Amino acid sequence: MLLKIPDVLSREEIAKLRIELNRTQFRDGSLTGKKSLKKNLQSDQTGQQLPQLLQLVTNGLMRTDGFTMYAQPRKLHMVFNRYETGMQYGEHIDAALIGPSQDRAVRSDVSFTVFLADPSTYEGGELVMVTPYGEHFCKEPAGTVVVYPSLVLHRVEPVRSGVRLAAIGWAQSFIRDPLQREMAYEMDRLRRDLARELPDSPYLERFGRIHQNTLRMWVEN
Repeated sequence: MLLKIPDVLSREEIAKLRIELNRTQFRDGSLTGKKSLKKNLQSDQTGQQLPQLLQLVTNGLMRTDGFTMYAQPRKLHMVFNRYETGMQYGEHIDAALIGPSQDRAVRSDVSFTVFLADPSTYEGGELVMVTPYGEHFCKEPAGTVVVYPSLVLHRVEPVRSGVRLAAIGWAQSFIRDPLQREMAYEMDRLRRDLARELPDSPYLERFGRIHQNTLRMWVEN
């Protein structure tokens, strides 16, 4: 399942991130990926302001129901990346463990990209999902997050002009299996629809019980 969720960040938050990231040191992204595939810039994790900026994005994601309902995040790891003219990232799947060190790594169950640059300010740079049903191109407004299972093959198209700025991250989910996670998401949506449309229905409590007991079987803590 691929989700696009708009407005996880406010305009003020996006503006603050852009200003601060313009002052932030970026390093060669190929230091954390295959040189023949990864040609981008990645935020220097030692930057003093970086924890604050990452927390700002984390807060936006965690207050967004669509993200938390689908990702069921237990742990998050994030970085900022920057693509300038000629930069790209070839087809790949994300590593199973991602983090600054082995003891602080998260298992990548769910991957996400929060777009921080307006699409009109750069050419190219689409995030492309490669699936058995065809390719899906994503180039979203600033503040939109694209969320997808980490096992999906994907790439970033070459940037032809301008600068593509984004926060990218990975969630270790309480629900490891992608099919179970998708079913849990759909059950939660159905529960909310029932509560809105049939608030007095006797079936609402029964469905809620089934929903929670199903989660109890699937959740890993």
